Order: sequence, then C-alpha cells, then structure tokens
Amino acid sequence: MQSSQTKIFALLGLIGLATAWGGCFKDEAYNEPTDKDGAKPGPVTNVQVTNHNGAATITYTLPNSSNLLYVRAKYKTNDVATRQTQVSYYTNKVEVSGFAEKKEYEVILTTVSRAEVESEPVIVKVNPETPVHRLVMPTVRIAPDFGGVFIGAENAIREKIGVIVITKDKNDEFKPIESRYTTNEQIGFSVRGYENEPREFGVYIVDRWGNSSDTLFETITPLFEELLDKNKFADMSVPGDEPSDYQWYMNYLWDGNTDPNSTGFHTTTIGALPKHITFDMGASYHLSRFKTWQRGGGWYDFSHGNPKRWRVWGTDERPAADGSFNGWTLLGEFEAPAKPSGRPPYDNTAEDVAFGRNGFEFNIPAGSPRVRYIRFQVLETWSNTNFWHMIEISFWGQQ
Repeated sequence: MQSSQTKIFALLGLIGLATAWGGCFKDEAYNEPTDKDGAKPGPVTNVQVTNHNGAATITYTLPNSSNLLYVRAKYKTNDVATRQTQVSYYTNKVEVSGFAEKKEYEVILTTVSRAEVESEPVIVKVNPETPVHRLVMPTVRIAPDFGGVFIGAENAIREKIGVIVITKDKNDEFKPIESRYTTNEQIGFSVRGYENEPREFGVYIVDRWGNSSDTLFETITPLFEELLDKNKFADMSVPGDEPSDYQWYMNYLWDGNTDPNSTGFHTTTIGALPKHITFDMGASYHLSRFKTWQRGGGWYDFSHGNPKRWRVWGTDERPAADGSFNGWTLLGEFEAPAKPSGRPPYDNTAEDVAFGRNGFEFNIPAGSPRVRYIRFQVLETWSNTNFWHMIEISFWGQQ
C-alpha cells in the first residue's frame, strides 16, 4: 500500500505531467444534444477485449438505433480515481486507460442518444497488463555522481512517464528536486548541486494519469567536484587548429564574462566545418561536466555561427606537434538543446533568448579518463555557416 507521502508525490507528479504534456486528456469531442427523442438506445453487443499495459481496447457492435450519438465507458483506475471515456458512433471501439495495477477491473459500457438517454449497461471485465510506472520502477538505479547522483532507468514500451527525484530540504522534509518527463527507452540524467557528504535520495515513477510507483530510497555520497580555475587555461594551438578572427581571441572563452553581447572566440570564414581549437586547462582533471554560452544580442541567439553540434576531445599528454588526433580520447558528441519556441534561426522569442542566456550544460560520460588538454571541434552551427563563435566555456571536475 502506498504511503500518504507517496500519494502526495504522485499528485505533484500529476501536476508536473499536466504542465509537460498539455494537462488535459480528452478522448473525443461530441456535439451538444439537440434531439428530443426520449427513446432508450440499444446496448452494444459482441464485446471483445484486448489488454495492453495499463490499458485495454474494447471493441463492440453498435445497436441499430437511429438516435445514437456516442458510447460511454465508466471505470475505476485505482481505489480513488474514476474515469469516463466517450467515443462517437463513427467508431466501434473505445480505449480505456490509466489503470494503476495489473488486475481485473470492471468497465460499464452504455450507448447514449442525442437526447442524452443512456442504454442498459453492459459490464465488461478487463485485465490490463502491468502499467508503465510499475514496469519502469524495478529498473531504476541511483548512483553517485559529481556533485549529486545519476539516475538511470529503462522504459521498454516507451510510454510517457515522469521520473521524480526527491531529497530532504532544510526542514528535513522530502521534496521533489528534479522531474524528468520522457518517452525515451533508455533514461539517464544527473542531479547536481550537493556537497560531498552522505544524503538520502529517492526516486519514483508516475504515469500520465498520476499513478505512482513506490519510492526507491538510497543514501548516496555525491562525488566531489569543483569549478576549474580558468586562470590556469591557456591557448595551446597546434597545426590544424582554427585561427581566431575579428579580434575575438581564444582567451576570451575563459575570461569569466558570459554576457551574450561581450567578446568571445570567432573562427575565420575560410574553409568549411568541422573546425577545432585546442587549449590547456593547466592541470589534469577527471571532468564531470561543462557549460557553454552562445553569442547573443538580437538575432544571434540560436542563429548564425553559434555551435549546434560539436565534439569534445581530451588528452593528458601534450598534444602532438603535428596537430593530429593521435592520443586524443573522444569525451563525447554534444548538441545544443532546441529552443523553446521551435522557430527557425534568426526568429527568436523572448523565451528563447532567456533560455539561451542561462547557458547550456552537458555531462562528461562517467569513467572518462583524466585529461589536461581539450580539443573543441564544431561540426555544425545553427545557420550552417562555415565559421563558429562562442562567448564562454566552463568545466567542472576533480583533480
């Protein structure tokens, strides 16, 4: 049985899901009744059930009633919630969904006339398969990460779910600190911002109807990480690196100024992408994450030569004098997040601009080797230019 605390978390998950996915789950609109015919329509017949994960499809034969408007299904999805689904007479099936468990449920089917007169009910037994929140929960894992925890899970049926992470606040009460809503099969993300000391974290799964799994609790000690001292960073250009242009030099990438209207690094406009630069962080680190800030100011946000897709390479050995990639390890290929509006380049909303001002943070894969030298290689820009520019970059890790 779920605790009252878990039910509260489920309610919070439902509110989050309503925000992330549009909130309202309406099955099919129908016209307001205009017919004054008070005759009771006939019931559906020849009922067949196909069960799914947390749902079932019920097919039937409609009655030969001239005043029929729609079919109504009423059912309980858990001990509290009752749902109602309505479909027009143009179809011979209804989907019932949102069931909290794998067990038998009753669905009451009635036909409804244009005068809102219901037929005699038909009781249908459905036996939905294991719902998605219960399928995913056994796969959830919590592991130490730099400055927090890594959350992993598997969503084999790719249904919409919310992954809710909780920990205690200053009042010693468990509160959600991260909510991720996804249909991805493989789920993995980090929650950071915590000290290198034992802390209890919890994870539970909600579906789009607010059904909630039990909560997995683990006491985790986040790995120590720190913002790297950019005063130690230095240009390490070797043959094959892209020169700067427009007096936007490489050292502006680590001057601590993230103002989108300030000066950053700008490549030449000669040749084609990919184009890369190489720099020295001044010491060796196990990197945990990095953050970039794009050029802004009017039409530059998510446009022009701002990087859209790139690779980060690292090595702990001094780069080869010939500028080759010998000895370099690919730390990851990354892509800037889509802007909220979804509009094309050069067409930005105020929300797009505000989103870009916060910078974009990316995780370095766990288990990556210790590195001192970084090679930043841009593969594509937002406007498919043959040059790229960026305002600032920061790294976090452990020496």
